[in-house]
Amino acid sequence: MRDESVQNFLADTSVERQIAQQAAHSRSLEGLVDAVGLGYVFVHPPYSAHAPIRNYLEAGLPLEKFYERDGVLGYRVVRQADK
Repeated sequence: MRDESVQNFLADTSVERQIAQQAAHSRSLEGLVDAVGLGYVFVHPPYSAHAPIRNYLEAGLPLEKFYERDGVLGYRVVRQADK
C-alpha cells in the first residue's frame, strides 16, 4: 500500500480494535449516509483485502454485500424502510 496513514492504521491492532468498537456508534458515518444520500459502497484492492477496513464499514454502516469479484466488494446501504 502506498498511503502511509493506511499502513499505520493496519499495523496498529489496538487502534484497529478501538476503531471497530467505535464504528458501530459512529454518528459521522450515519450522517454521511444521510447527507449524500449514499446508496452503495465499493471497496477496491488493495483495501478490500484488509479485514480492519471491511470490519469498520460493516460495523458502522447498515450494509448488505451484493457483489464480490476480483477483489472488489460491493455493498448496498440498507435503510430502515428497505427492511
